[in-house]
Amino acid sequence: MNREDSAVQNQKKEEKVLLWRGGFFIFRFFFLGVIDSNLEGVAIMGSSLSKHQQQALKKSWASVQPRALVMGRSTFVEVLSKYPEYKARFPRLKDVPGDQLQGNKALDIHVILFTQAVRAMVENVEDFELVDEVARRIAYRHVRMGIDETDLDVVTAGFIAKVADGSDDVWHAAAKCLNHNIADYMRRMKTAGDNG
Repeated sequence: MNREDSAVQNQKKEEKVLLWRGGFFIFRFFFLGVIDSNLEGVAIMGSSLSKHQQQALKKSWASVQPRALVMGRSTFVEVLSKYPEYKARFPRLKDVPGDQLQGNKALDIHVILFTQAVRAMVENVEDFELVDEVARRIAYRHVRMGIDETDLDVVTAGFIAKVADGSDDVWHAAAKCLNHNIADYMRRMKTAGDNG
């Protein structure tokens, strides 16, 4: 087998598309040449936090988790009301009046995905590869919406303000690194032309 055949086979292995029952969801696993599994040079959230900070983040999340959905919903309602240009980026929300955002199912799903991503990252903060994979997937979903690092900072700052348990510094340190990683992946995806 020559190098070209091997490269084609490797590319086919990397470009997997799973079709879930009934064809309702297509879940795309993507591995671009510029975004490979090599984590060298990428500042992963967990590696930028000390062990003490990682434990403080986990402890804070344990107290926050029971109210995370309420906090997430409140955060997004506030952000989308304060910044109507963000609402325009959500096709299912762009025409929803601000006073009808609370309880909107499209927003509820986004909040659920947001809190699940936060949970996955916090509970696995020591698992750099898993956190990196979550960051990639967030980037993939958001690059198509024209979201950038500043936008990510606005939402995470709104969420962190609701944590209010004295661990804001740790949350901000984690969010700063994570948002930078997500934004870096989005920039790479745009450069590679994979923006959905």
